[in-house]
Amino acid sequence: MRRLIFTSAIAALAVAAGPVPSSSVTAAAVGTSAPPPIVIKAVRYDPPGSDTPATNAKLNAEWVKIKNRSNTTRMLTNWRLRDRQGHVYRFPTTRLGAGRWLKVHTGRGSNAPRHRYWRRDWYVWNNDGDRAVLKRANGSFVDACRWGDGDGKKEC
Repeated sequence: MRRLIFTSAIAALAVAAGPVPSSSVTAAAVGTSAPPPIVIKAVRYDPPGSDTPATNAKLNAEWVKIKNRSNTTRMLTNWRLRDRQGHVYRFPTTRLGAGRWLKVHTGRGSNAPRHRYWRRDWYVWNNDGDRAVLKRANGSFVDACRWGDGDGKKEC
């Protein structure tokens, strides 16, 4: 009897609350959440040609592309990008505009709004498989991209 009363009460509340948008029901039903506004969009982990000699031009052909999918500018200052081996790039003062992207290049260069430079003398991303992880300044997870041995570029 209690179950019948409880079920009837829930049904009455649902009717009183009115219709729920189908997208809300779907997301709640499957337990998904909205994708993060900042994502790793792509990784060029094995640029064309031989790895050696490791010239600055070759190192800068290795990059990670970060995309702001939101409609507001986001601050990435002190965020971190890392690989499995523990190489860490810390973003300097960085504003990423709405809908914009930037690339973090492995080699040396002058930072610009769409290009950041890690200033390394050797490659970071492993050609036969690795994982790029992006974290906020407080260490919380933002996004990751993983690949195996492939054609040198991974769309995430």
